[in-house]
Amino acid sequence: MRILGYLGTGIAHERGGLPCQDAIGARSCENGNTVLALSDGASSSLFAREAARSHVEAVIGLFASVPLSAFLGLDVPEQKRRILAACREGLARLAGSEAPFHAPDYAATLLLCVDDGERLLLGHLGDGALFAADENGETVFVSSPENAPEGASRTFFVSFPNAEEHLRLTSLRRGERSVSRVLLMSDGPCAMFQGRGGSLQATAAELLLYVRQGLIETNSQLADVLRQMAELPCERLDDWSLLILDTAGEAAEPLPEPVSMLAEEEEKYAERTGTEPGPQAAGGGEG
Repeated sequence: MRILGYLGTGIAHERGGLPCQDAIGARSCENGNTVLALSDGASSSLFAREAARSHVEAVIGLFASVPLSAFLGLDVPEQKRRILAACREGLARLAGSEAPFHAPDYAATLLLCVDDGERLLLGHLGDGALFAADENGETVFVSSPENAPEGASRTFFVSFPNAEEHLRLTSLRRGERSVSRVLLMSDGPCAMFQGRGGSLQATAAELLLYVRQGLIETNSQLADVLRQMAELPCERLDDWSLLILDTAGEAAEPLPEPVSMLAEEEEKYAERTGTEPGPQAAGGGEG
């Protein structure tokens, strides 16, 4: 079992003095669960970073305490309730009060994957995307971004009252469609994924194929591939976060801390022009 991750601070966020507001986390639990969680805090939210981190911790804590088989024995509405309750209890602790917190201040999405070796639970609330592929690299499951009717720039968040209506849960058996690899991603990389392969699914399949072929076995290799895939600085304005579960892989390394995509783009510009790294590339002049 191998878990790979990437976390990048968006160019616009760094220039605006904001930290990375995405969060990723993973754990192999004593009860047999392997848990991956990813959350994207809304830039307009006062506690976006804190909410995203809280959601990741809450999901990992929940599934560290209950075997997946027992959780899947619950009906789907109860599954949703327990996931959202765990996340909202974390937000209440952040707010420092038992009273209802102001939901827009803690707006963040959620993607999760829980694997116990026999079954997978995949969860998705908001934008971003989730993909599962079989041992041959064929995509067998897609969970696409969900945006609000008001426009593509708006989505749904865990802290909002209608979250249960928009939390999508899917259970797959390992032998059913032979799921071998899963990719979770925030909405940050979506522009690059869409532009590179013509669709999110095509680029996700390409990335998971590199994992299958052994071309991506470490976090640094994943970061290098993503750096090369991103051809335009304007594709990296928002924060990026990705998690990959490779059930056929071996060993694991700690998930990475956020990298500066501004610095990465400056380095790419310097490599192309033979100049010292500087702010030229991040200005978007090439894209």
